[in-house]
Amino acid sequence: MLGSGVLAVRLGGIYALQQLASQHAETYHVQIMRLFCAFIRNPPKDDLLDKGTYFEGEWHSPVVREDVQAAITAIGTRNVDHIRLETESGFVLDLRRARLKLAHLQHHRLDRANLSSADFHQANLEGVSLENASLDRADLSSSNLTSANLRGSSCSHVIAHKATAVESNLKGANLEGSLWSHANLEGSSLSSAILKGVDLTGAKLAGADVSCAAFGVGSRRFDDYQLGMMYTRQLYTSLTQAQLNEAVVSGGRPPRIPIGTKDSQTDAQLVWQIVCGH
Repeated sequence: MLGSGVLAVRLGGIYALQQLASQHAETYHVQIMRLFCAFIRNPPKDDLLDKGTYFEGEWHSPVVREDVQAAITAIGTRNVDHIRLETESGFVLDLRRARLKLAHLQHHRLDRANLSSADFHQANLEGVSLENASLDRADLSSSNLTSANLRGSSCSHVIAHKATAVESNLKGANLEGSLWSHANLEGSSLSSAILKGVDLTGAKLAGADVSCAAFGVGSRRFDDYQLGMMYTRQLYTSLTQAQLNEAVVSGGRPPRIPIGTKDSQTDAQLVWQIVCGH
């Protein structure tokens, strides 16, 4: 049924497997989750659903397919007992390069999942749990990460341009070389996060907790679309003193700002100004 050329048949297969995984979890849950992951990574060809659109002079890649959305929802809404079975068997969700543009993943549970190079452009990830997940090189641009939990996650070279991550938990996350330009990180926790080489140009940091966060030199990603290649450069964290002054710390633990980490506008050395009352 999952390999059918008819969308309704594929959806029926997904719902039937979801019910089987729930009713006979000890026997089938892990197998079916592995099958769903494979389906999301490589869904059967569907000329209608896979077709992009041409709008206002630009080509837009396809949004998440209805059958792929059904499969990721089946994975993300499994209960704690099912997650325990996965942990005991050593199973990790493998969703590398998943195409989830504009997907709805509100409050989904995807802890420890491998989502490297996945496409979450404009996806709704409000309240999603991605603790200790791998999101390296993922596209989170313009996504909604409000109240999301990315504690301890690996997010190096992520593209999160214009993402909304208000009151999100990025404590201890590795964000090295990621792009968070013009993102909204107000009230989020960046405590002990690795922010080396991160581009925070224009990002909103009011009330963001940067306790013990590590600024400085990191490897930042650049994409050359004309040559079809990606390269990296060693760059310092990019932000201004005014942005930093909007952030806060807890327990008197200031961020680590090595010499050379400068205001991206004035070129003056960035410093943690205790006089700001933080």
